[in-house]
Amino acid sequence: MSRAFVREDAFEDAQAEALRRQRPGAPVPKPMTRRGVAALEAMLAEALAAGDAAMAEALSARLRAAQPVEGGPGPGGTAALGAVVAIDDGSGPRRVVLVGEDETDLVPDGLSWRSPLARALLGAVAGDVVTWVRPAGDLEVDVLSVEAPDGD
Repeated sequence: MSRAFVREDAFEDAQAEALRRQRPGAPVPKPMTRRGVAALEAMLAEALAAGDAAMAEALSARLRAAQPVEGGPGPGGTAALGAVVAIDDGSGPRRVVLVGEDETDLVPDGLSWRSPLARALLGAVAGDVVTWVRPAGDLEVDVLSVEAPDGD
């Protein structure tokens, strides 16, 4: 079977389904940085001020599901949710910010923690080389630095 058709997040999906069965209609908790929560709250305030009920309901649902976490590097400077990670995948250095799946559109350079690249980076420290498993073939990625977001 092609790698493109293999679900790597089946375990998380099974956990989410179990939570849905326990509490029908309840949102499945999704990790999100406090910055992401603040950004959604600001967007909700704008939607309410504009009288956009549909947008306000959609944002409220995202906020109900949000499970706020402290953002930034983990113990020992490891890449964790909210950390800014500078990497080089052979095409030149760039930075990514590891964020919750519901905040990738809220943070410049945001990369969902569920993406294959973020999964490879989680737990890495500066100087590590991680393997990014991709359908196009595995790629070695150098971790150049792991830092807190600007302003933290």
